[in-house]
Amino acid sequence: MSRSDIAIERFLERWSRRKRLAARDVAGEDAAPPVGPAAAGAAVDPSCLPPIDAINAASDLRAFLAPGVPVELTRVALRKAWMADPAIRDFIEIAENQWDFASPNSVPGFGMLDLTPDLRRLIADLCGEPGDAGRGGDPERVAETPGAANSAAQAAALDGDNRAQSKSAVRKHGGALPR
Repeated sequence: MSRSDIAIERFLERWSRRKRLAARDVAGEDAAPPVGPAAAGAAVDPSCLPPIDAINAASDLRAFLAPGVPVELTRVALRKAWMADPAIRDFIEIAENQWDFASPNSVPGFGMLDLTPDLRRLIADLCGEPGDAGRGGDPERVAETPGAANSAAQAAALDGDNRAQSKSAVRKHGGALPR
């Protein structure tokens, strides 16, 4: 027998064994012993536990998680604590399609930029404003420059005009028109 045949045989044996156990459990034969807090120790008297109605977001639930507490009571206490805590109760799963793209500041990393002194300096450097490089990066002087904030928009408009002119100068195959 090859290794693959042995592996398949082991798989089929395990599958068969698990199917037989599942069928026996459904029929009620040979029920498995309880697993969880109740199996670890003696049952806890529910009257010595804090009242369920007094549970809030800051409650200590360790008494309900102790061995011997009925599983149903533990679940009720956890559910009550989770519903009382707005951080858990109001949580909305993080999903890409839940961002509001109509609002400029709702998507992290997008939106309006604050015109900080560093950004003003960067705009002045990119636009090549005369004398800005020699100022030593003084943000107050860059802010005082008339049109320093508008120069980026002007540069973008000029760049668009230059692109339109260069497109018309580029010849394309089959683009000739009769005169």
